[in-house]
Amino acid sequence: MGFFNSLLAPRINNLRRGDTIEFYGIYEWNDKGGVVHWTHRDPARRQEPGYLMHQDKKYW
Repeated sequence: MGFFNSLLAPRINNLRRGDTIEFYGIYEWNDKGGVVHWTHRDPARRQEPGYLMHQDKKYW
């Protein structure tokens, strides 16, 4: 299970096993395979905003 910053990005409450999620962010490799950062808007506006998309709804 991954971690997300609940203060910056809304939770996808209706996510179910088998659902498809589209995402945009910055991938960083690590010893566990990697992590995608910045799948939300940057409050300081230093980083291009990312998102998650589920059932045609975009989560910033």
